[in-house]
Amino acid sequence: MSPNRVYWLSFVCFGLAAAASAGVKIAHGATDIATLVSALGGTVLVAVAVVALTNPERADGPTEWGPLVYLVAGSAALYAGIHAWELVSVVV
Repeated sequence: MSPNRVYWLSFVCFGLAAAASAGVKIAHGATDIATLVSALGGTVLVAVAVVALTNPERADGPTEWGPLVYLVAGSAALYAGIHAWELVSVVV
């Protein structure tokens, strides 16, 4: 898998985790502006990352493995893991 694909897939994970977390909060009745912006931001982030994945020539990204790719991928994994734990604690 190329570093460019890993980079943009990491942003898909960020967006999905943010949108899912906000969705759970909205389902529990939260209507504050921060939750709504988080849901919208996560959705936009997923849309932009999917466009970058489907059309790599339209979006720049890293062409070789380096600290940026590792930082983004690690951060996405950590962020998604934290929000997955939050979702599990809400369900259980």
